[in-house]
Amino acid sequence: MIIWKYILRPSILDRYRDKLFDLREKTRDFYISNNISLNDDTYKNLRDMLNSHLRFTEKISFTTVSYFAIKINNDTKLRDYITKDIENQFKTNNKKLAEFIKKTREEAGRTLLNYMTFSSPLLILLFILILCFYISVLIIKELISSIKKDLNHMGNAAGKTSKIVGKYLAPDNALEKLSFEANKRLTTI
Repeated sequence: MIIWKYILRPSILDRYRDKLFDLREKTRDFYISNNISLNDDTYKNLRDMLNSHLRFTEKISFTTVSYFAIKINNDTKLRDYITKDIENQFKTNNKKLAEFIKKTREEAGRTLLNYMTFSSPLLILLFILILCFYISVLIIKELISSIKKDLNHMGNAAGKTSKIVGKYLAPDNALEKLSFEANKRLTTI
């Protein structure tokens, strides 16, 4: 638990915060390289969104996100208000900029989702259990396939053996064949 709290979790947090910092820098570079003012409302709003993601990354969890998602989905007025407010914050006639904003928001959302996934001990445990189950299923399938092949080979060997034994033990001429084979072997000695 100590390793998780003081080493692993902070490392995971740093990794995803670094991704958000990179995304913020990429956003600034995009605006500058496309001669769009850093005073543009869409830039300010995108930067503020990324800054809030950076500020609250550590506090975000599946529990809180799920709680708010359920609350928002159950309240149509609130959902409509939030949707309209976000649309207005990032509204632009520049198609290239609109596409960039959309991709940046999606990437920021994925980054937070990945952080929530990999910083949750319960989800990591669940993932490990599912992975172990999946590997076990693959091993069992391979064992069953191997056993089937071995049984098939044994069946072929048993079939050949029964043909040979049947050849000599056929009721009509079993004694003749056995004595012929015995004489043949004795004469070769």
